[in-house]
Amino acid sequence: MCHNNEPIATAIAWRWDKDPETGYVHMVGADPRYKGNGLGYQVSLATLHQMAAENRQSVILHTDDFRLPAIAIYLRLGFEPEITHESHEARWEDIYTRISENIC
Repeated sequence: MCHNNEPIATAIAWRWDKDPETGYVHMVGADPRYKGNGLGYQVSLATLHQMAAENRQSVILHTDDFRLPAIAIYLRLGFEPEITHESHEARWEDIYTRISENIC
């Protein structure tokens, strides 16, 4: 995404190498000068539209616990956590609490 011909936000829509029918949202980022303008949401949504156009049957992403603004965006876009480790339930409980308290 550009503003006055200057890149201000980006995200990558990849094909997940473990399953060609699955898309992978990767490297979402925005220029900090534009924080709070919804750019992360917009470029993430653009990746989902791209993957739909490519007929991806599902979409995944990975992120870190401390990236609360990004996690809030991904939840708004309909992503759900995948609990695959015994530590995940407590970690997600903490994440939901911090997001609901608007700590991010």
